[in-house]
Amino acid sequence: MKIEYSFEERKSIPKEGLPLVNFSSPTERNDIPIKAEWALRQWTITSDFPPAAEINANAKVREDDVWILGQQKTGTTWMQEIIWLLTHNFDFETFTNVTTYERTQNFEFTGVYKTALADKLGGIIPNVYEACDSMPSPRVLKSHLTANMLPNELWVKKPKIIYITRNVKDAILSRYHMYKGLNYWKGDLKSFLNAFLADDLAYLPYWPHILEFWQIRNEPNVYFTSYETIKKDLKGNLRKICTFLERPYTEELLDEAIDKLSFEKMKNSKTNKQSQEFLKQLNKDLGEENKDYNFFRKGKVGSFKEEFPEGYAEKIDAWSDKYLKAAGLTMDEILNFQN
Repeated sequence: MKIEYSFEERKSIPKEGLPLVNFSSPTERNDIPIKAEWALRQWTITSDFPPAAEINANAKVREDDVWILGQQKTGTTWMQEIIWLLTHNFDFETFTNVTTYERTQNFEFTGVYKTALADKLGGIIPNVYEACDSMPSPRVLKSHLTANMLPNELWVKKPKIIYITRNVKDAILSRYHMYKGLNYWKGDLKSFLNAFLADDLAYLPYWPHILEFWQIRNEPNVYFTSYETIKKDLKGNLRKICTFLERPYTEELLDEAIDKLSFEKMKNSKTNKQSQEFLKQLNKDLGEENKDYNFFRKGKVGSFKEEFPEGYAEKIDAWSDKYLKAAGLTMDEILNFQN
């Protein structure tokens, strides 16, 4: 199938953020089991992405892949680590001594952030498209792209898909701190929240992304969950995910996995320490202040209450309700969904 893509300059681009474009695709996608008016749907993406669109669309997918999908900062990185352990026979030694960037990949990273960051990464994160092709099976791949921006073969070969979401207010706050730490955003939290609500950041709009994948939550190759659900009962969810992935486990292995996947262990992992060193050097090279950003910042549920400007929690709830009521849903239904 030949997929047509359309990119146009975005009229409103906050000066505090990255250059952005609008993405749309007029092609009718009967291959995707999601009802959506693709031709009318516009997504915000970085201006780096258009040359990578064809590469994304034509990327090879393997039947034994596991794809971690979701909006940014909804728990996709944590889920990467969970899935890698479960699909690699609880190989704790490799998990501990080999970084996430070497074991798994953020599928579209090079295409989306080439100018903003990827060219500066040196040996930490390789050319992701090449890295994905050379990975041994089973591959664990992460993406924040929408359904019609993902590889065409994803909908033909039907590998396992894990979709993870999170309370939108916590996700926004976590994204803000990541963008500040990576020099993607020069403004304050209030200006970031306003940009988010106006879809003036990459990978937006937020709710249509989630609601589209909600439509396929009961497909046999899809596991739909939330950060809150996993955090509330990690062991119980590891059992469910093992069953979904058709992977064997023992209670002893799950107990060790829980220890390795704890927030403190992840925060002190080789991957995170290497990331911290890179960020210090990056800020130095860019002449930026030495921000004390940590990719694993707090991991708390409800941390937005500590930092949101007055009135913004209510503002985001009202904005969310417009999408959710139109879909006949509540946020609790989505966050508490059980496979």
